[in-house]
Amino acid sequence: MVLRASNPRRRVWRVVPPDPDGVDEGERGLLASTGATPPGRKATDSPQGVFDHVMIERKPSAPPAAPVALAATALGGRVVRLEWKNASGTSQSGVKIEASLDGAPFYEIADLAANASRFENTGIERPAALRYRIRAYNTGGYSAYSNVAPSAPAPQAK
Repeated sequence: MVLRASNPRRRVWRVVPPDPDGVDEGERGLLASTGATPPGRKATDSPQGVFDHVMIERKPSAPPAAPVALAATALGGRVVRLEWKNASGTSQSGVKIEASLDGAPFYEIADLAANASRFENTGIERPAALRYRIRAYNTGGYSAYSNVAPSAPAPQAK
């Protein structure tokens, strides 16, 4: 492939297939692999890259805001339902849920899809002994943790 000047004054180049007529590539444009001097420039000009007009900028994303209003409700049996609100206007890749048993360190129990707002933890022997916290994440990192929510018994129907 050949880089050919589409506008030498602005140093704009485009990739084109080589001409089949056999004209010298140095006269037509720049072979990407040779590093030859582009047409309209002198070999004594200050060194510049072939694509010196191209600028790629990647702005790292900010971590999402923390989920709020985490509530844990023991549904009876061996199930605890967690519900929370995600902060609006933030981009999430997912939500991680952590649990702690009787005040021990927290450990991760689930990694949910982006914008999840409910989770049921099943098969728990002592639901009342658990405390939960969550945090969102994306390519910018992790949010702060939510509030810590102890398992509360489900409200009794009257």
